[in-house]
Amino acid sequence: MKLIESHRAPVKDRRERVPFGSNADLMESIEAADFIAHEASEPSISRTVKRVVDLSLAVPLGVLLLPMLVVIAVAIKCVSRGPIFYGQERLGQNGKPFRMWKFRTMFEGAELRLDEYLTDNPELLQQWATEFKLKDDPRVIPWVGHLLRGTSIDELPQLWNVISGEMSLVGPRPLPQYHLDQFDDEFRHLRVAMPPGITGQWQVCSRNNGAPEMFRKWDTYYVRNWSVWLDLQILSRTPLVLLSAKSRS
Repeated sequence: MKLIESHRAPVKDRRERVPFGSNADLMESIEAADFIAHEASEPSISRTVKRVVDLSLAVPLGVLLLPMLVVIAVAIKCVSRGPIFYGQERLGQNGKPFRMWKFRTMFEGAELRLDEYLTDNPELLQQWATEFKLKDDPRVIPWVGHLLRGTSIDELPQLWNVISGEMSLVGPRPLPQYHLDQFDDEFRHLRVAMPPGITGQWQVCSRNNGAPEMFRKWDTYYVRNWSVWLDLQILSRTPLVLLSAKSRS
């Protein structure tokens, strides 16, 4: 991964970073994060309702989808050697690390494949450094991987993360560390004020645009405007977005 890291978009010093929107927007975001973090420390009716909604939907959905999950597991094993599930450490609410689960959609040794691919195709280095995805990703296993990622079905094992209380059905997307490193401390603090979600404002508003400013825009909006009603709106929009969206890398 040294090649990738050496071509990654440079991260400015915290004092030099320019946040999405105006300075006033940044101050409001920080104040909102402090308020939400304080609110999270004290049980509230709204947060209890959010947890109840998560459990009341995640548990029956997991049971209902169990036959499909078994079929997906068999398909993965038929196409590629290796484990069925892939777990990666992410940051949860209040910065607490947890292991987020997905169906495995990449070959084992995926990072080495990526490094070799970018060595052979240096013109794609800037695309990866900016968007963290490639149109023709050499790491993805044949047809099964592309199908699961294009429909986001690979995210279904995260229902377990929701049931266990590590995630919510709706919230900021739990990003890998290399992606989080592109953001300033204030924005990272803002994101972890809420539990991460399987779906969220970014997914329903700009799912195919993984530019950092899009995460900043929509995550800030979600945290500052969060309500149970907003969660229900996002949940209702998610299926249509997945059906109409292009495959993601």
